[in-house]
Amino acid sequence: MKRSICHFALLSSLLLALPLGLHAQSDAPPSLATNGNFENDQKGVGWPDDWSRPNKGASWELDGENHFIRLRAEEPGQTVLVHRIIPIPDGAKALEISVRGRTTNVQKGSQPWFDARVMINFKDKDGHQLQPAPKPIVFSTDSGDWETKSVRILVPEDAVNLELMPCLFQVESGTLDLDDVVIQVIDPAGAQAQAPPPPGASPPMTRSPKPLTPQGDLISNGNFEALSPDARWPDGWNRPATGGSWQEEAGTHFVRLESGKPGDTVLLYRLVPIPEGTEALEITTRARVSDLKRGKEPWFDARIMANFKDANGQRIDPAPTPLNFASNTEGWKTRSVRFLVPREAVALELMPSLFQVQSGRFDLDEITVRLTDPQPLHAEAELIKSLNIDPEPPRREKWPEALHVVGTKLYTPGNREVRLQGVNVDSLEYLATGEHVLRTLQVAVDDWKANCIRLPVRDDFWFGTGPGQHDGGVAYRKLVDDAITMVANRGAYVLLDLHRFRAPREEHVTFWKEAAKKYKDHGAVLFDIFNEPHGISWEVWRNGGYVEEKKQAGDEDAFLSAQEKQKLRSGFHSPGMQALVDAIRQVGAKNIIAAGGLDWAYDLSGIAEGYALDEKGGNGIIYSTHIYNWKRDWAGKVLVIADRYPIIVGECGADPNKMTFIPAENQEDPYTWSPDMLGLIQKYQFQWTAFSFHPKCTPILILDWRYTPSPFWGQFVKDALAGKRFELKRLR
Repeated sequence: MKRSICHFALLSSLLLALPLGLHAQSDAPPSLATNGNFENDQKGVGWPDDWSRPNKGASWELDGENHFIRLRAEEPGQTVLVHRIIPIPDGAKALEISVRGRTTNVQKGSQPWFDARVMINFKDKDGHQLQPAPKPIVFSTDSGDWETKSVRILVPEDAVNLELMPCLFQVESGTLDLDDVVIQVIDPAGAQAQAPPPPGASPPMTRSPKPLTPQGDLISNGNFEALSPDARWPDGWNRPATGGSWQEEAGTHFVRLESGKPGDTVLLYRLVPIPEGTEALEITTRARVSDLKRGKEPWFDARIMANFKDANGQRIDPAPTPLNFASNTEGWKTRSVRFLVPREAVALELMPSLFQVQSGRFDLDEITVRLTDPQPLHAEAELIKSLNIDPEPPRREKWPEALHVVGTKLYTPGNREVRLQGVNVDSLEYLATGEHVLRTLQVAVDDWKANCIRLPVRDDFWFGTGPGQHDGGVAYRKLVDDAITMVANRGAYVLLDLHRFRAPREEHVTFWKEAAKKYKDHGAVLFDIFNEPHGISWEVWRNGGYVEEKKQAGDEDAFLSAQEKQKLRSGFHSPGMQALVDAIRQVGAKNIIAAGGLDWAYDLSGIAEGYALDEKGGNGIIYSTHIYNWKRDWAGKVLVIADRYPIIVGECGADPNKMTFIPAENQEDPYTWSPDMLGLIQKYQFQWTAFSFHPKCTPILILDWRYTPSPFWGQFVKDALAGKRFELKRLR
């Protein structure tokens, strides 16, 4: 595989990774570790360039004309460490690492490996530590003079970075002097693979005896108020080489992490001992994020990462869920995450960071790590396990027959009327892996009795160009296919929704050509060609045209990435909705097409005024309206075409948690709105798919992943799907 120079991801070290270059020597192959002799301090900060600086216990020393780094343990059990991330050149199969060191009065800690050493890890392109780690370089307890030690190691195929950590590792006392760190590419024939001792070769590290406070706190100085004795920096936290500052605001101190250039990682670090008997922990932080532009992957944002460590310092997978901030917070926000602790974990690695972002500022205060009740987490883990189900093989004998339009109704080939009623199962429109999609589809059809699922998808995910994708969309297309099979196996229909906003683009024509070709003979699939058109004329809606530059932020900003917002501001030519219909019919697909109107697919009045689409010889077109509890004039915007065209209410719903982009006074109480909405649907026999069968996509039909109906919307919908009748008391 091709290795490239990249910044550190998911750091499992004690300090910040720094940008590196190559250092040439006149009489030897070039070293991969720049400034390995610790002589250069071009910044004039009293510390050698390219090496992170420990918070305490480290100094830059001069002996004659020779500079070196000194690490000294100031208290028992302390770890003092310097850190480097070394990019591995293309084609490197083996490396030799040599370090000149000198130890004085090193007293080992409670375990044999608590000593003076150079720890080494390989990292893959995503920053994950590769196992097993190379054997460390270990120094004697009292060398008396300088000694050079080296190790030769084979490079794993997936490794792109080498993590180097010279340190005093949890020793009782002592000093380690470091000089002349050299890393060279060598012939793999001369290297021996060096693995860590096998499990059980050393006695397990003992967990710490108890928390720091009666409240169960495991971390000191989480409010960043106490200073270290030798630096203006919070005690117990490493200071990043760049991008970190200690700030004061309204009498409170906090740490600020600030990105210096795109792709950088700026990070704090704590290694937190885990007390004996700990089964679960909770991390809580008070943080503020501003000017954030995420990096090229969805997880390149502001976050607090964590890893479990075993007795040998090896990472234990899976890691806890990170506390992430994917966007600006509009002030200070408190967030927390709880997780179970593996029995073999003896420490928690805590890493608040700006992680490979384009730019941004991350202010941190009040970080706590506390013991928490494990029982709810055990129950949640069992629940999540139950949600991860396997795909089903196709059972074509159970698939429903293709539908066609007659007047305002839908019929099978045998002229049996079918009325589509169901829910939106979303997540595939914002996450390429989805969230419990297959199990959710099962519940929606089997338990809630939906006979139609609106399935939002995205064209960039389909083609594999979305965030986090590296397979050309293969996994995404399979998941969509598995989802359709899951529904069709139950005799229900899928409304495949291209979940885009404002106006169609040329790439959407391309998407429908491919998707329609794939599903043209699938009777269970209908096509919802464009989620929510808005901000254009009916002429442009139907026939295409130039979509003018957006002058100010719009409601859809709540749903779009920064890149998509910028794309909207630049203006574009839209091919129009008719071009999407044409693309589908040109590949021979006769599937029913759903087309949303203007005003976020609410307004269908233009259809009555001559802008109906030409369905070009297929099974018909139905018009889609999205009705929420702030929409008014149902008669003028929806019912105006109800006697001439079939209508599907593709999205509808209400939530007491009001939308921030709609005036609160315009959002009706869901307990009065919901029964009237269902009454409207039933009175006019509309097709419908309620939004949203996801516990976090408002307006929510379910409260949790146990699929508990929300009382303000979900219970009404579940009752309607079960056959309950609702009276329309008044139009809005």
